[in-house]
Amino acid sequence: KTGDRPGEKREDYWEAAQKELLRDPKKLLDDLINFDKENIPEATIKKIKPFIESGDFDPAAIRKSSVACEAICMWVRAMYKYHHIARAVEPKKLKLKEAEAELDVVSRKLRVAEENLDAASMRVQRLEEEYESAVRKKDDLIKEMEASQVRMERAHKLVGALSGERSRWTDTVENVHEQFKLLPGDCVLAAG
Repeated sequence: KTGDRPGEKREDYWEAAQKELLRDPKKLLDDLINFDKENIPEATIKKIKPFIESGDFDPAAIRKSSVACEAICMWVRAMYKYHHIARAVEPKKLKLKEAEAELDVVSRKLRVAEENLDAASMRVQRLEEEYESAVRKKDDLIKEMEASQVRMERAHKLVGALSGERSRWTDTVENVHEQFKLLPGDCVLAAG
């Protein structure tokens, strides 16, 4: 179909819409609901841009002709707007994915570091307990050594004191032997 200006060609989709889209309203509704809005081709966006920018493609203006067409007009405008917003958001989504991946890596490293820290803390605690046990054992050994030294000193004093008694005991043993020799004679005298 020709446009308003001479030599201008204008696309007319009405006949195609009647044959393909409007023939089965249930299929049209299903197609609109399941439309792949994430992958709208740029060529399609370029084709509908003049309509979006046109004052004739306004939901309020179209409502005068058809309420159903008003809804389709609103849907087309929404998909057009969604496409541009999705394009603007896409780099942010990619950055978000990168940040989440980086966060995941850092979180895993943090978990490993925390596990290593826990293991190290347990080793430190075990070593502190072993150290405290060794210190207690050392203190006990020092006390035992000091007690042994006191006993040794006493034993030396006792041995020193007893070494002086040795000569007295030796004399006493000799006297007892001498008296033992005299015992039979003393017994006879005592009996007699």
